[in-house]
Amino acid sequence: MSILALIPARGGSKGVPKKNIRMLNGLPLIAYTILAAKKVERLSSVVVSTDSREIAGIALKFGGEVPFLRPACLASDTASSIDVVLHAIDWFENRGIHYSHVVLLQPTSPLRDHTDIERSLDIYFNNHCDSLVSVCEAKVHPYLCRSFDEKGRLCDFMPQVDRHVRRQDMPRAYQLNGAIYIAPVGLLKEKRSFYGETVLPYIMDTYKSLDIDTELDFKVAELIMKEREKGGLF
Repeated sequence: MSILALIPARGGSKGVPKKNIRMLNGLPLIAYTILAAKKVERLSSVVVSTDSREIAGIALKFGGEVPFLRPACLASDTASSIDVVLHAIDWFENRGIHYSHVVLLQPTSPLRDHTDIERSLDIYFNNHCDSLVSVCEAKVHPYLCRSFDEKGRLCDFMPQVDRHVRRQDMPRAYQLNGAIYIAPVGLLKEKRSFYGETVLPYIMDTYKSLDIDTELDFKVAELIMKEREKGGLF
């Protein structure tokens, strides 16, 4: 069994320029994901897929593999993650290297550590499933969400639900946090997706699920990291 850990990191970023290599608590953002993956012995390769030579150089410095530069068509705002994954699989298979599974690790989840990856792999391989994705408890319960009708009036997003149900009586709701995706190569090729018939969750702490997308996210992540270093709340 050969497992490819793939870290997608394009050079462009609208919200925060050079986000993937922006410094966070003393290290480039992407370094946290590379270093976490390198600690997981079951991962055969830790590969960074990027279109940027600058990102490639930093990835190599922290132990990531960068055997190719991603084509520009897969580095646009509209390029999908699955296309990036399939490009990497094809690149290796065209050179006689075949992986059985892919673990996709977004570099914007710096608080996800190696224990999260290891536990995800345990759940994935020890249970009958097609794939696994990481989740966290939803920040806003869908029962509390509202929408607008065709006349612009506020209405229930889930109209079949009693809007007066007590919060403590609501079923737990979870959202994807983008930190970890695991699937076999065969499924990825067939479905062009990390979602098979049976998808298991790996539930992560809310604070570990922080997804870096804005300047505020960087500040929050750094505060959490400093608290962890001090042995504080996290």
